[in-house]
Amino acid sequence: MKTLCFVKNSPSYHISYLYRYLVVHGICSQADQAHLFPYVDYILSDILYRRTGTVLIEISLRDREALRHESIFHPTTINISEATIETAITEINSRKGKITQFLKIPELAEQVRAMDRQPWHDLAESAVIHLQECTDRMPISRHDDKPILDDFDVELTGDLPKNDERTPLLHEIMAAVHAVASTRLAYRYGYNCPGGDIVFHNGTWGSTMRYVRQARSDNQQLIEKIYAQAIKDMMKSGGVTRLLENLRHLTTNGDWRYYPGTNGILIDDFNIAVGFRSWQQIASVEVAEMLLKNLRVIVHN
Repeated sequence: MKTLCFVKNSPSYHISYLYRYLVVHGICSQADQAHLFPYVDYILSDILYRRTGTVLIEISLRDREALRHESIFHPTTINISEATIETAITEINSRKGKITQFLKIPELAEQVRAMDRQPWHDLAESAVIHLQECTDRMPISRHDDKPILDDFDVELTGDLPKNDERTPLLHEIMAAVHAVASTRLAYRYGYNCPGGDIVFHNGTWGSTMRYVRQARSDNQQLIEKIYAQAIKDMMKSGGVTRLLENLRHLTTNGDWRYYPGTNGILIDDFNIAVGFRSWQQIASVEVAEMLLKNLRVIVHN
């Protein structure tokens, strides 16, 4: 595993706020085009610091395939267009539950591109970076009108009992499918994903993820389509195989943050912690294919 970390700041907090979404969407889109999947091949996290308008991007590359394509995770070629800006604003409005009106799109695009032209600081190659505090509070208005929002709970279920020995592997597969689908729903359509939960039904269990977006007539059909395609792409493009390889060849190197066997969900909801040797037994292609074949996607409106 290798971790990349980049920082950039702007004198305008609100430009940085929007730019952060564009960078995340851009990196995820580029990774998608290379058939690299979140949770499987990489984990991306981002932070915005209000006082300095600093955007921090951290990407953990989880396998050799991600390392082979390391350059696409460097935030140097971000697509900034009216369409990508509108998608980012849609996600912001869906997240906040209120209409956030920035500048007009062409003027906004010009300011975002100006920030994009500023260099990123690669923390692996940098000394101390002195960051200036924000000086420009770009005009921004919050309307009293709230957008009409649709919200959905997407449940993945494999009809396994809670104490089935395959439950840890199914949980990892579900987490990967949710990650791929939620990433695509965000960067393509501006869906916000507040989080998920584990649910239990008559002896079986499922994993849910909640989505919120400004209302559109085809929201439910779009979510179902994205999830179905995510499952197909993970199988077709080697995502499942790499997930299994990651599980079978786990090494913490002293860092247990990303070790799935001590995932809080497994401990709190299933009362188990999974050791290294267990993944050797259950993380097989045959078991994974069977679990994926039985995986069902249920969209609750």
